[in-house]
Amino acid sequence: MMKRATLLILWLLLGSVSFGALASPAVPSYLPGGSSSQAAVLYFRYQGTPYLGREKRTLLFDPASSYEKALVQALLDGPSAVYAHLMPLFPEGTRVLGTRAQGNILFVTFNENIMNPYTNESNLADPLYREGEGRLRRTLAMSALSCTITENTSYAYVQVLVEGAAIRNDSLRLPQSYYLLESDILPPPLSRDEGSIMKPHDAVDLMCQKWAVKDLTGMGEFITASNDSSDAWGEIPLLTGYTLSPGTISHDGASAMVLLSAAMQLNDGTILERGGWPLRLQAAEGIWLIQAESLIPLWGAP
Repeated sequence: MMKRATLLILWLLLGSVSFGALASPAVPSYLPGGSSSQAAVLYFRYQGTPYLGREKRTLLFDPASSYEKALVQALLDGPSAVYAHLMPLFPEGTRVLGTRAQGNILFVTFNENIMNPYTNESNLADPLYREGEGRLRRTLAMSALSCTITENTSYAYVQVLVEGAAIRNDSLRLPQSYYLLESDILPPPLSRDEGSIMKPHDAVDLMCQKWAVKDLTGMGEFITASNDSSDAWGEIPLLTGYTLSPGTISHDGASAMVLLSAAMQLNDGTILERGGWPLRLQAAEGIWLIQAESLIPLWGAP
């Protein structure tokens, strides 16, 4: 009887909790001068890769506006200077006109400039570019938007609207032509795109792709070293095959481990194989970088 009474009390206590409140973002801090302050995680493109990196920032915004609009504006403003590896994702002149909630969907309205080409897109008429980098840039922009909103608020989906789009499509919803597709179908609301966020496994995979063609400069973009190890780079073999583990991230999120199994060809033609080699990575400037000290011994003496 006592056990049943205890369970009943626990049930009543849990029932008094608002689950909507648990999912809501933290209450903004109000600063002197009438501005609000709130921490946020923002997503931007990691250089020319197909992945997003993360920037942690404290947003200052007008309390008469909304935190959600401030999040979108921060994406349009681009990454902070200290996040040198990250790149903005929206065409020049894009403005956020407003945000509006409807259930678990956040509606975000942009001006028509979001449909414009990027300033360095002189080859937009090239089919290969349109289907490759052109479409990727736009897909990553929407992924950055959905990841930023879902991470910092309680909304599950984002519906993008474009000012003036109804004149052409009978709807304000972002058309498929934004993605350089010839289709009249209107895309559904955006959901969080976990696959676009760079993970430790992705960083090692990108490094290995550069290693497989012996692009030492490209490899260096994914590696960090605590001391001068430049002499060891002259002995690097050719990577001829590899597999990776999914990787694990430390409890504090500051480091990670990925296992690399590699087949390599030394400069004298000798084949060298390593299985389950532990690579250590560290989170730095919003991305994952491989520690050179854990990589260079891979092609050294057994």
